[in-house]
Amino acid sequence: MKNEERKYYSLGEKTILWCVFVFFAIYALTLLIPFVWAFLNSLKTNAEYFIDPFGLPKKAHFENYLSAFTELNVYGHNLVDMFINSIILTLGGTIVSTIVASMTAYVIAKYDFVGRKFLYNMAIFTFIIPIVGNLPATYKLVNDLGLMNNMGILVLYAGGFGFNFIILHSYF
Repeated sequence: MKNEERKYYSLGEKTILWCVFVFFAIYALTLLIPFVWAFLNSLKTNAEYFIDPFGLPKKAHFENYLSAFTELNVYGHNLVDMFINSIILTLGGTIVSTIVASMTAYVIAKYDFVGRKFLYNMAIFTFIIPIVGNLPATYKLVNDLGLMNNMGILVLYAGGFGFNFIILHSYF
C-alpha cells in the first residue's frame, strides 16, 4: 500500500480559500438575520413592536405563540389547519410532480414518436419564460373554470405540470 501524499497548499491558495470561506460565512449570516429578527419580534407585544421594530424585546412574551395557535382564525381555519394544508400541498405537489416528470421523461427518452422533438424543444423554450409572467393568466383560468379553493386542483398546480422532465430525461 502506497503512502498517501499529503497536499500542502501554498500561501496564495490558503489566502484564497480563507477569503472564500469568509465570504460564504458572511453570506450565511445575512441569510439568518431575517429569521433571527422575525423570532425576536415575535416575542414583543404589539405596542413594543410598533415603537421599536429593530430593538430587542424588553421581556420575552412566549405566550404570543400560544395565542397564535388558539386565537388565529381565518374563515374558520386555525393555524394548525393551515399547517396541515401546507403539508398536504407540499407532499402532494412533490409526489405528483415527481411521478409526472418521471413518466414523461421515460416516454420521451425511450420511444421515438412524432412530436417528440417538438415536445422536448417546447420544454426547453418554457424554461426561458419566467413563471411569474403567467400567474395572472393561470389565476384567471382557474377562477373561470370554478376550480378555486379545491384541494385536488391546488395539489396538481403545486405539482408543477411544467416541463421539469427535461432534468430526468438524461437519466433515462
